[in-house]
Amino acid sequence: MIILNFANVEELIFHDRSLQNLLPAEFFSLFEQWRLGIQFPALKQLGKHAILDFLNQLNEDHVEILESYFQEKIILERLNYSVVKNIVVPLEEMEACRALCEISEFSYFSTWRDKDSLYITFWR
Repeated sequence: MIILNFANVEELIFHDRSLQNLLPAEFFSLFEQWRLGIQFPALKQLGKHAILDFLNQLNEDHVEILESYFQEKIILERLNYSVVKNIVVPLEEMEACRALCEISEFSYFSTWRDKDSLYITFWR
């Protein structure tokens, strides 16, 4: 099993041209941006941004291509770099709401409700 994240995607995918050729053409510009970031130190942030964009654009079909190439299961680990997250939970579904259990990366929250829903805003 391979966990594909920001730390290893560059080594596994961006340095492997044969794998890049198997992926759809929509990623070509990201690979080129990354190459510019490697060749020119002033554009290093452009290369890092291309890596983030690549991770965020991967979907299930792309993961299947990667799994067939590596012959291993791929787990995609994206970065959550948002500052705020809003959740709306209908009051009748409060008992079965799993979304609240999955919030761990935000330290602060605020809640309010109306007669039908509970509104929660999380922030860092």
